[in-house]
Amino acid sequence: MLEAIGVSECGPIRSSNEDSIYLNPEVGLFIVADGMGGLERGKEVSAAAAELFATCCLGKPYIDSGQMVDCLEKTNYQLYEETHIRQSEGGTTFTAVYINNSSCKYVHIGDSRLYHFEAVRNRLQQKHSIILSPRNSKEEGQVHKPRNNFAISSPGH
Repeated sequence: MLEAIGVSECGPIRSSNEDSIYLNPEVGLFIVADGMGGLERGKEVSAAAAELFATCCLGKPYIDSGQMVDCLEKTNYQLYEETHIRQSEGGTTFTAVYINNSSCKYVHIGDSRLYHFEAVRNRLQQKHSIILSPRNSKEEGQVHKPRNNFAISSPGH
């Protein structure tokens, strides 16, 4: 049986935390959704995304990659519709993992990260974000670090 612990912190910049965590080790389904700061409904959308996706997956006779993508698309559609009916803004990053005896499957959107740990840490996906930074200096070895990340894709937005 899998064991799971979820911990979330708002960090040094924001005054509130818009993360939502869903852990179901009995089934092997784990979700992290990070509401988009600066949008009025980030926390609500992240919680709804986790709940809608989990409900969709648990309603399936089995969970595979195709089912997970289908559930993420349905979750996104429902969140998008609700956000536009309310005429408010909200969005979230989203990462879900399903682990069974023989495999690990995941779906992901936004700038959150998923890692696989063994002897070496391996990032399993790329961020869906644009990184704005000055161009690298022509002088060799002088590289500017990114200043801001902007998510270009997120459920509900």
